Amino acid sequence: WVIGGGVADRIRCLIPYCRRTKRALPDLVTVDRGGYDAGDTVTTDIAEEWICHDHWRAVPPATRRLLAAARRKVKRVNTLTALLVFSRVWRRAKRQ
Repeated sequence: WVIGGGVADRIRCLIPYCRRTKRALPDLVTVDRGGYDAGDTVTTDIAEEWICHDHWRAVPPATRRLLAAARRKVKRVNTLTALLVFSRVWRRAKRQ
């Protein structure tokens, strides 16, 4: 029983029919859009989707390593290119 919270602050596993959830902690990253519009930024939550530990083990280790490296790069560099690379690797992990 949670006062003032509840189901709204939980994230479900992406795998259909999996009932596992975790607490929603925003991992917000603000990146500069570079050559698009000077001073224009994009803010995104790179932790809005999640795969539970049981299903994460099915993702190949090479893809997991790529995803971890891409996440570190986004947090360190804060460029749109790094964010796009992270998104591409994340989509690959979801497919596998």
